[in-house]
Amino acid sequence: DIVVGTSSSGTGFKPEGRVGDAPIIGSGFYADNSAGAAAASGNGEEIMKFCVSHCVVEYMREGMSPSLACKKVISRIKALKKSEKEKIPLINIIAMNKYGQVGAASTICSSRPFHQSDATSNPNAFQYAVWESGHCRIYETSDS
Repeated sequence: DIVVGTSSSGTGFKPEGRVGDAPIIGSGFYADNSAGAAAASGNGEEIMKFCVSHCVVEYMREGMSPSLACKKVISRIKALKKSEKEKIPLINIIAMNKYGQVGAASTICSSRPFHQSDATSNPNAFQYAVWESGHCRIYETSDS
């Protein structure tokens, strides 16, 4: 079975009564055994408007790789925001398909393996970890 989990940044930065994207199925997270799972992080209001995680899983259901599915959702958000002359929100997405392939995309960054000793790494990039063959690898998201 495929599962996904997420959490919020807590109540420290939220107005009273606000519900973030983390507990909203399809926004902060979504999983379906027949396609895969996705989780999102960043500007919760924007993540909820686009049902980010559900969209990624649906693209994977159509046969897209997790990386391409995440990039397509990010590209769609950027295009809409630009057309409406709005600021592009901070949104990060990570996904895994039913075959165990992973991918991610963000409204920020570069794409390459990251190593702690790498002084040229972008400290503002969204980084994600993948456990593969007994080793943890840390990646930075690709620019979409």
